[in-house]
Amino acid sequence: MKRRRPRTQLTLSAEQQAELERQARRARLPAATYAARFVLDGLARTGPSLDAAVQEGCEPNRRRRPTPRNVARWLPPEEHLEAIDALRARYPGELRELRSTPTDRLLADTLLTEQLAALAHWRKQLDDGDHDDVRMELAFAASLQALAESLRRNPRRLR
Repeated sequence: MKRRRPRTQLTLSAEQQAELERQARRARLPAATYAARFVLDGLARTGPSLDAAVQEGCEPNRRRRPTPRNVARWLPPEEHLEAIDALRARYPGELRELRSTPTDRLLADTLLTEQLAALAHWRKQLDDGDHDDVRMELAFAASLQALAESLRRNPRRLR
C-alpha cells in the first residue's frame, strides 16, 4: 500500500486565486503545481525556517480585537480620504467607475472604502520603497485591476 504524502492547504482571497490561476495558465501548469513551485521557491530562498519568510514581510495570522494600538494603519478609511482621492487621480482609467462618486456615498460602502484605503496605503509603501520585491508591484496592480473589474461588473454598487 502506497503512503500518501502529507498535504498543505493554502487559503487565498478571490483576487489572489485569480492571479494564481492567471500566472499558472501563463506558465502552462495546473494552479496547484504552480502554487507548490512558488512555495518551494520561497523555501529554497529563505531556508526551511518560516521565520525568515515572516521577517520578509509576511505577517503571522494574529486574531486580536482591534484597539487603538493594533488597528490596521489604513483604517478607519475616513481618515485617509485624501490618499483615496490621490489613488483615484493616479489611476483614472482603472477607477473610472468612482470618478463621479461623491465622498459620502463612497464612505457608505464600507468594504469598498476599506479596500481603497488599503490600496492607497500599499501604494504609499511601494512609493516609499518599503518593498524591494518587484512581485509586490505586480500584486498591487493585480489587486487594483481586480477591484476595477468588480466595480465595472457591479455599477449599481455605487448608486
